[in-house]
Amino acid sequence: FPAILNLTNTRNEADLIVACPIYRAMAAAPKSLKMACLQSAIDKILGDRGMEHLVVIITPAMFTIFASMKWHRVGPDSLTSGLFGNPFLWGACDEEATNALNLRAQFIHGGETAASDADAQALLKIVVNPPLEDESIDNHKRMEVAASVLLPAGHGFLIHLREHITSFTHYERKWRSLVMTNANLQGAKGALHLQFMALRFSKYWRAQRSSPARVTLSDPKELIDLIDMGRQWEPAVSHSLAASLKLGVLGRFSRAQARGDWDDDAKTQATQATAASTRSGITGLTIGNMSLSGTSGKSTVGDGKGKENANFHLVLFGRIKARTVGGKTVKSREVREKIKKGELPPLPPSKADGKPMCLAWHTK
Repeated sequence: FPAILNLTNTRNEADLIVACPIYRAMAAAPKSLKMACLQSAIDKILGDRGMEHLVVIITPAMFTIFASMKWHRVGPDSLTSGLFGNPFLWGACDEEATNALNLRAQFIHGGETAASDADAQALLKIVVNPPLEDESIDNHKRMEVAASVLLPAGHGFLIHLREHITSFTHYERKWRSLVMTNANLQGAKGALHLQFMALRFSKYWRAQRSSPARVTLSDPKELIDLIDMGRQWEPAVSHSLAASLKLGVLGRFSRAQARGDWDDDAKTQATQATAASTRSGITGLTIGNMSLSGTSGKSTVGDGKGKENANFHLVLFGRIKARTVGGKTVKSREVREKIKKGELPPLPPSKADGKPMCLAWHTK
């Protein structure tokens, strides 16, 4: 119990309940409804602010992290630990799939159905969806909504987070035009923003958990000041973290934009589509079972039923998959025929065997 008082900067249980009524509500709720109680409070904040467009959903895994009272990351490369110390947890999600998962958790905790090993793995799986280049501030906005429920109004972290969001929003035009030191990481700019803040947030929450006194936070405008002064702001990223976040994929997406391979409409459609599919089209990152699959595509096989491509990249190939001519979807075999006739350039070689890549597998 001392940990929650330290984390919330409250003196005792009565002080905590007055400052954050959600804790009394969750304590009174049955086990199966505690997470739903928190979600209802978050939804109310979104409704009161007119922010229904911003989806903020607490998953069973996130609720477990919250209840552990360890809101810091276990290490600088960790994507599976921390609550308010890990902005990566607050990415875009597939709302329908996440709600279905939460309902399953409610049934299991309520004793209405037995939990299988597969259920346990699914409930404890943490999905991390790194943001596109200029969307990292949305992670902070989602975090701020949840923090508004779980922290007192005058809490230092909440004030810090709001000031960062405000200053970053005002800085948006310059941020969008900011060129990364490493051009190959341009598309990963948003992910590096999250890592910059995560290092500071996690340090704060680690110290605050064991301190009854308020711990001081860094300047919420620190990132902007470093950029304006032309100083190094991009955090060092280990090979393991870069691989986990698949920063190279984000970088390739940005270079495609720079070459003009994608117009604004296509980017908008791809962004909306990947948001609806838990952004797995960009990164395919699922922390927990370490699946790196993307949104599935389908390639027809001998039985005609088709085989799912678990590594389908919606952002890279979604426009090709959905392309129509005269109201009809363009089929892969039609493209192959045009290639044979010399009407289209040959397909690039596959990294697997050096032969021309399978168009249906990668784009359909």
